[in-house]
Amino acid sequence: MKSDDIARLDPGRMLNDSLIEFGLRFWHHGLTISHPRLAEDVFVFNPFFYSVLEANSPEEAYKRVKTWTLRGKIEVDIFSKRYLVLPIHDRSQHHWYLAIVYRPEFVLPYYQASLTSPNLHAYGESESMPVEVNVKDSDVAPRTRVFILDSLGGSHPQVTSRLSAYLRLEADAKHQLRPTADAVECYVKVPLQPNQTDCGMYLLYFAEIFVEYLESSMSAPESQEDLENLWDICRLQHYHRLKHYRMNMTQNLLKTKYSNLSSL
Repeated sequence: MKSDDIARLDPGRMLNDSLIEFGLRFWHHGLTISHPRLAEDVFVFNPFFYSVLEANSPEEAYKRVKTWTLRGKIEVDIFSKRYLVLPIHDRSQHHWYLAIVYRPEFVLPYYQASLTSPNLHAYGESESMPVEVNVKDSDVAPRTRVFILDSLGGSHPQVTSRLSAYLRLEADAKHQLRPTADAVECYVKVPLQPNQTDCGMYLLYFAEIFVEYLESSMSAPESQEDLENLWDICRLQHYHRLKHYRMNMTQNLLKTKYSNLSSL
């Protein structure tokens, strides 16, 4: 990370891809210490991942990203993860927002309702579902969900279709499974940023709070009151601590418990 990147952590500056990646990996690394089981269930994608999906046909995009699930020399099975975290950059607006894929394994044929799987039921869900939908496994048909969290309140219908295509190709290539179900789109009512620069800070905040909320409750917020209780905007200012974390890591790389973070 360059000194220019660190300067971007000052208030009024927009985070770039290096800082977004660092912030998400820092959060994920912290989970390995505070909540190791949850950390094992989370996979964080590179900030450039969705840009590749967006710029190419599904087949061509998959060819370009099919090795991006490697961690070191180990292939990660994303269908064994509970949460896939994807930072997305809207280049037309110079804006960051977040997508969280919840239960990616539910696109696989095992979970699709059929006459031979009497325990699975089709509930007639629409292709775009509100945040109030309950996602408890025991209460609804098992469907992969793509939660969209945008601090400018934008809609991004193309995201779910592109991620569904990626999951389909991944299931075919890595597990020889087809056909797969499409994911369901869910927009989350989140706090809106008060300026044009804090989208990256909000993205990091949303990832931390919403993943931990889903893990603890196994449901999306069911009312506006729940949402207001979920988000604590005062905590956003604490994300500026990343600047101090990074400076301390540079100075004390071998002494800090996060000394191996840069290699993640």
